[in-house]
This record gives sequence, C-alpha cells and structure tokens, in this order.
Amino acid sequence: LKLIFMIKSQEKQAALLKAYSNYMSITLAQQNEEWGFKVDGTAWHHNGHYPAYGIGAFQNVPIIINTLARTRFRVSTEGHKNFKKAFMASRIYSQKFDWGFGNAGRHPLDGNNIRSLKDKFLLMANAGDPTGKEQIDKEVAAAYLRLWGEKDIFNTSLFTQINGIQKENISGFYTFPLAATAVKRQDNWAALIKGYSKYVWASEIYVASNRYGRYPANGTIQLLNNQGEKGSGFHQHGWDWNRYPGATIIYLPLKELEAKMPLIMFRSAETFAGTAKLGNDGIFGFILNEGKGSNADGPETKVGFPGRLKAKKSVFSFGEKLICIGTDISSIDEKNPTQTNLFQTFLQDKKDPIYTNKNEIKKFPFKGEISKNNERKNWIIDPYGNGYHILSNSTIQFKKEKQNSYHNKYSVNSGKMNPKGKGVKETEGNFASAWIDHGLAPENANYQYVIYPFNNKNEIDNFDKKIKKDRTYSILKADSVAHIVKDEITNTTGYVVFEANTNLENGILKSVSKPALVMAKTNSDNEVLLSVVQPDLNFPEIGTNKFENYSRPVKFSISLNGKWSAAITENVLSVDNSGDTTSISLELKNGLSHKITLTKL
Repeated sequence: LKLIFMIKSQEKQAALLKAYSNYMSITLAQQNEEWGFKVDGTAWHHNGHYPAYGIGAFQNVPIIINTLARTRFRVSTEGHKNFKKAFMASRIYSQKFDWGFGNAGRHPLDGNNIRSLKDKFLLMANAGDPTGKEQIDKEVAAAYLRLWGEKDIFNTSLFTQINGIQKENISGFYTFPLAATAVKRQDNWAALIKGYSKYVWASEIYVASNRYGRYPANGTIQLLNNQGEKGSGFHQHGWDWNRYPGATIIYLPLKELEAKMPLIMFRSAETFAGTAKLGNDGIFGFILNEGKGSNADGPETKVGFPGRLKAKKSVFSFGEKLICIGTDISSIDEKNPTQTNLFQTFLQDKKDPIYTNKNEIKKFPFKGEISKNNERKNWIIDPYGNGYHILSNSTIQFKKEKQNSYHNKYSVNSGKMNPKGKGVKETEGNFASAWIDHGLAPENANYQYVIYPFNNKNEIDNFDKKIKKDRTYSILKADSVAHIVKDEITNTTGYVVFEANTNLENGILKSVSKPALVMAKTNSDNEVLLSVVQPDLNFPEIGTNKFENYSRPVKFSISLNGKWSAAITENVLSVDNSGDTTSISLELKNGLSHKITLTKL
C-alpha cells in the first residue's frame, strides 16, 4: 500500500489501488481455505484455529481498512465483515486480554494476548461499519470502551458523549465449533472450555516448544478473572503439565508425558466435539479418544497415545454455574492412574487457603483426601474462590506444595531447547491442586461436579449453605448414551447425545438419528424453543487423514415426544407430526446452533 502511494502518476495510483482493494476484499472474505477467517470467527493457520498467527492480521489489516475507508477504494462489505467477525471474536475467547492455554498452539502459558490491539480497535471503530454507511462502528467502539476506555479519557469522551456509545456487556455463552471451543462469560470472569476431534487438533507439540502439551484440550475448563491468566493462578514456573483443569488424563512422569514425535498436532478419529447455545446458556460435549487418530501438520501419519484413554465429557452452562459430567472413562494403563483434574492454581502466598467441607487449609505443604460420599456433601474451593461441589461418589485428592517441572520449550528426553526459553530448563513454584482419582486402568469410571466460579468471601463462608439450597438444576441422565441436565430457572433442558436411535426417556427429545446437541426451552404449554447442533464438521477428505478445511451439510432427524409444528426453512427440510410423535428432518453444517420454534398441536 505504501508503494502505491509513492507512484507519481495519479492514474496509475488509482488503477493499482483498485486492484489492491479488490485483492484484499477477496482474500479477507474467503472462508473455505486451509487458512483465513472462518464462519464462526476462528482464525485458521496450520489447519486449525491459531490466534498466535491471527494476531499478525489483526495488527495490520485494520490499518488498510481504515486507510481506504470512505473512498472508492474501500475494502468490500464482504471482506470487511468477515475480517471484523474474526477480529471481534478475539475479545470473546480472550479474558481480559489472554486467550488461554486451550488455543495457545505451541505457546502454553507464554503470555498469549490481544493487548497489542488497542490502537487497532480504534482504527476499526473509526473506519466505520462494513457497509460504509456509518462513520463509526459502534460495536467495535463499545468493545474498545470495555477493554481500554477507563484509561483513555479522550476517546471515551468522543465515543460516549458525542456519539452516545457505551461500553459493551458481553455476558453470555459463545460457541466456536471450528475450534471445539465454548466460552461462558459472566460480568468479570470467563470460562474457556476446550476439546478436539477428527477435524480440530488438540495442541501443537513442537520440536522444542510445548513438549508436554498432550492434555490442554482434554475437555479443559480454564477459569479466568479480570486479571487474566497470571491473575487467575496460571503460571508456567512449576506448572504440572498433567494438571490442566477439567482435563481427564493419565497422570504420567514428565519423561513419559513428553511426545515421542518431534511434531504432533493430534486429531482423534471422533467426530463428536461440539457446543450449542440458547440465550445466555449453553452446552458442550466431547468424546475423548487418545487411542488412534492423525497428525494435522507435518507428516500425515496415523498416530495415537499409549494408554488408549477414552471418555465422554460434557459441560452444561446454566446461569452462573457449570455442571460437569464424565462417563465411560477407561484406559489400559495399569501403571499410571487415570484422573480428572478439578484445578491447579499458583499460590501467591503459601498461606493462601483451600477450603473444604471440613476445613480451611492454610498449612503448607499439605496433602489431603476427601473420601467418597454418596450424599453429595463434598466440596472444595480453590485459592481463587472457585467452588467445586462433587455430586458423584468420588474420592478427591488435593494438595498444596512446591512443584518442580520443566519449561515447555525444553525437551527432557533429547536435551533440546528453544532459544525463546531463555536457557530455562527446570522450573519451580508453589501450587494448589485437586483431582478425582479413577484408579488404574478403569473400565467405566465417571464423575459429576458443579463449578461455582469466583466466589467472594461471603459466598465462600456460606458455600455449604449455598450448595444445599441450590435446587436450580437436575441431572436427568448420565450414561454412555447421553448426558441430560435440566435448568429449573429457565425451564431449559440440555441434551448431549452421544449415541443415535435410542429412546432418551427424558423431556421433549425422544431420539436423534445421529449424535447431536440439543437445547429445549419451554416458553409455555404451547411453545418450545429448540437449539440444535450436529457436531460432525464433515470436512471433505482429500487424502489419508487430510482435509479441505470447510464444513459440508449433514442430514439427520430428531424425534420429539408429542405433536408439534415448525416452519419449513432452508435447514428444516420436513416436519412429520402424523403420529403421536413428531419427526423433524434437518440439514446443518459448521457445527453452529440452529433455532426452531415449536408450536403444540
């Protein structure tokens, strides 16, 4: 662009600017390439959502869009709109600025963030909306005010007093199916939930980076307050790479945890990893299978991890809590225990307490156990105020201690080190952690627990009363077929259905012809609102374990109890209510939620 403006001839300048704008417009609008900005706002590189590469575009493209805005050479509406979606998505999957370990690629706990985009948000706001009709993009301006407005009096006054724009409130539930990611946001905290599949890789384990990164997408739940990763207890020094919170894992010595291959971006053979939303609530489901899969980059080889860890996992986000369920947990590892992590958090002070249903534990070091309890009375609160109510009859291990670990950029087996690790091989730090122990080589283990994020001191002091009085949810089913939970406040039932053509026997949804995620909200006796997701992204296969990175439609049907009518649309192909039940045929793609309004007949 700079070179074009250096040309003396205005006629040549105009011709080149037109060609340049056309090139940028087409490139930014594309969604079906290996790379680029997808329909859900994910930014793809290395065959997956990779914000660390997206940040380069987010830092540079706004300069171009702003420079050409309000001229006949402006970037097209389609290109501007698609880029803006991805650009703005970055502030949804980041908290406040950090995008967390689940989508960090080969950079776990390395300070991944969008702090550098302050001026770029201003440029996008002042470039106007994608149609070119508005002088200021109010949505981008509102995001700027939330992220940086408190320290920018000039632009805050410009946006609020002159243009009437207020800072945004983005509390709610967000889905990024092409990253197998869900985000729950509530006031000043966020929960980043992550899985992987046949099409979405788990992590990038590189030659000398993220050497121990096997588990950051194993159904993880990263809780971040307004201070981001470090302010929420996520520090690399001393971090146990087995202990990503929410992950179901085989706990291994780090020498065994380190990948044997120099480059692996593991994808499983499972197509079930998805998320659905309805209003401010949502659900996430994931089949974990480490037994066999493929490599998303580098050599296109079949790969798998010893231990053959498997699980069916789900998270139901209703209100300000997360209901977590795991079933069918198994492995063949008879030497190392299979576990599900609750939390691992850095201790600012050794005396930072862990709370349990029996004690406030300030002692350091300390190891403890909460015995099995089938009366659902067990709970534990981490040093950052996150409460975990254990519903299953599970033994909980917890500890506060000094941990020794390795830097992610150092290979303990080969001795290789990435210069970006600045010579650090071994690390140490004080941490608190807790986990559910499933034992050695479990065959059908399970768990159920509820997370209440970021309780204040008064809520911590009254946590026992809080969970005893909580009658806002009911777990209706938790087995190999489906996980089903009802939210009593909104009268919404979430269905994570892993197996097709089985009578679910709970609520309006009777069965599905293919695995699916469904939410059903009863608005009245005569009306129900559905949100339906078919999680199979169904990428075209162009070789062994190699795909074109775009989704194709999947046809399937859902069967409902009772007689209902619904509008025929592009996605709703037919509605058969001739019998005592109703069958709806659908065609969906991209793993995105599709809403259907049902009317009682």
